[in-house]
Amino acid sequence: MEKLKVDLKLQALPVEITDKEGKAHDYELREMDGDAQGDYLDSIADKMKYDKEGKPCGLKTFKGLKEGLLNRCLFDSEGKVVTMKELKQFPGTALTVLFEAAQKLSGLDLESKEGIKNG
Repeated sequence: MEKLKVDLKLQALPVEITDKEGKAHDYELREMDGDAQGDYLDSIADKMKYDKEGKPCGLKTFKGLKEGLLNRCLFDSEGKVVTMKELKQFPGTALTVLFEAAQKLSGLDLESKEGIKNG
């Protein structure tokens, strides 16, 4: 069995977002630390539906799901986190692209989970 190697340096990904007027702005997607990841997972637990045995079987609502993750991972050029109010103004396609990148960066995507199981 191979040795599992873990790097404690939080990862970051530069992002360029073009506003409605066509001006590009620099942002950064950052990997969540343990506290932020726990807070995010707690926040989505309230959105879960459960079957009769108490097992998760889907989501009751998707409202705020993507914004809730990005509000912990997306930072502007001054290092300030992008607010929920700002994120709610982003187009759905932009939220989806950023959400998927943030999931992967923080190990919350299915590919990361499968890699750990199959590693």
